[in-house]
Amino acid sequence: RRQRQMCIRDRLGMKSDWLDGRVRVNATIFSTDYDDKQEDNIVPLSDGTVGTIVSNAASVEISGIELELVAALTENIRLQASYGYLDAEYKDYNADINGDGVITDNSDLTLRRTPENTFGLSATYSENFGDVAFVGDISYRWRDEIETISDNDPIGHVDSYGLWSASADFTFSEQYQISVYGRNLGDQRHAESVINIGPLTSTGTYNQPRNWGVEFSYTFD
Repeated sequence: RRQRQMCIRDRLGMKSDWLDGRVRVNATIFSTDYDDKQEDNIVPLSDGTVGTIVSNAASVEISGIELELVAALTENIRLQASYGYLDAEYKDYNADINGDGVITDNSDLTLRRTPENTFGLSATYSENFGDVAFVGDISYRWRDEIETISDNDPIGHVDSYGLWSASADFTFSEQYQISVYGRNLGDQRHAESVINIGPLTSTGTYNQPRNWGVEFSYTFD
């Protein structure tokens, strides 16, 4: 029988400015407790089709910290860094997750899409040249390994990875803007989502490869 999941959240944040407001530090501590958290598993059925089993994990505990640093190094250069730590685990997860009618203890499984560590760094340069405003940005984003399948099938494991991106925006007379961008500059490939249906089939999607683009926009008065 499926029950309604209950959730209790606590969050504590702090903001502080330094060096006459040129440096800002934000810190957040949070925790989330779930009772009867629902998890779904896709399993093969005896008639050759597939079905989804929705199980209630008895409880889940998620806690972590988020740190952010924003620094104006000069009038034109801004640096931003962020870090996140996440501790997520099941408590007493007893359920039938493969459709065989047997209740098992699954408390040692890893929650889906819960990277333990994340990190980001970006630098922005802005300058005005007469009627032309220029903003250039380069950024790096790194994420720890994750599981994408609720029963932690190895086919759904995604290793840690980092992505580089960059952009350059030119704004003319505050109305016209030309943007040039590059995403995933290192051409890192990883699974975004994976679905595994027992011995029948597996399917998934990958992130976009290295890509470039140019955008034009106009702001009406």
